[in-house]
This record gives sequence, C-alpha cells and structure tokens, in this order.
Amino acid sequence: VEALLSGRIEFLRNNLNLLKKEGDFLHLFFGGNAYYEEKNVEIDFFDTLILNGVVTSISILFFYLLLLYKACKKKDITLIALNFTCILISFTAGHVWANLTGGIFFIIVNLFPYVFCETRKKRKKHCFFYLS
Repeated sequence: VEALLSGRIEFLRNNLNLLKKEGDFLHLFFGGNAYYEEKNVEIDFFDTLILNGVVTSISILFFYLLLLYKACKKKDITLIALNFTCILISFTAGHVWANLTGGIFFIIVNLFPYVFCETRKKRKKHCFFYLS
C-alpha cells in the first residue's frame, strides 16, 4: 500500500494529527489553511477535508456518488466504470477532483447521453429531411 500511495499515508497521518492537535470545530466543518510541514496529503478527499472541511468534502463526494448512482440506474456500463474509476483514483492519487483539464473531460462524458443523444432524437423527430 505504501508503494502504491507513494508516502501519502504518512502525509495523511501527520495532517490528521495536526488537525486533531490544533483544529477546532470550525476548522473541522469549514476547513483550515495549514498542512503539516507544508506537505499536503495528495489524496483528493483528505486534501479537501483538511483545506475545506467536512461540509465541502461530503458535498463533493455526494456529487460523485450521485453520478455513479445515475449511471447505475441507466445501466450504462461505460459511465459506471468511468465514475467508479474516478472515485477510486481520487482516493489513491491526488489532483483528480481539482484538476480542471480532467474535470472538463469528466463533465462532457457524463453529459453526453443527456445532451447529445437527446438532441439527436429531437432532430430526428422534428426534421423531415434529417439524414443519419
């Protein structure tokens, strides 16, 4: 596990100890601004937890779980795999949630069935000369 996570467990342990020692109720719920020896955890959930607090961390996690739930409800295996992989990677590597480049791709992939496929269906229904 240590080799896979590249020392992130030690960063997490140090930062959680710092949060316990110096943190209070407000830091726990709404975040703080200090890392142990200026080394962040590099695991998205825990970085968000330490910097932004429980409220933001749970909200972001809920968002990703909601996307996974919707993909499961639609029985879209590709979206299920993508969303599950994104959640899994965010708990083993850093900068998945906060990476804008990856975020744009993630948003497009999750919106594709709702926006592009629905638009195509509407065009077929309303356009007499629609060519597929």
